[in-house]
Amino acid sequence: MKKWRRIAYRAGRRCGSIFKKENRGSETAKFAMNRDWNLWKPHLPRDLRETLHEAASRKFYKGFCEKAREKYVRTISLPTDKKVAAIISFMSEDDTIFKVLDELRCLPLYEII
Repeated sequence: MKKWRRIAYRAGRRCGSIFKKENRGSETAKFAMNRDWNLWKPHLPRDLRETLHEAASRKFYKGFCEKAREKYVRTISLPTDKKVAAIISFMSEDDTIFKVLDELRCLPLYEII
């Protein structure tokens, strides 16, 4: 399993260097990481995809950020390369809304409403 985390880290570095060179227009690093991760994820062995997903994606993201010279922040991958938004409905939730928003910021969301 360590082998696949190292491989994911190297793949993230490759994608990060491409992002740095191309900068992909107005695309943020968070969206690029998620898209590139979803394109690379099928390289993981089918029987290990579920058990390795979190650890490998974290290593992929760290490698990406290091090479792209982006600040690494905790990011959770989404299993899609499409734009995703979150709509939050709340009422008198002053003590919990900020915790919810902090967790949502870990996702590569296009918009939070």
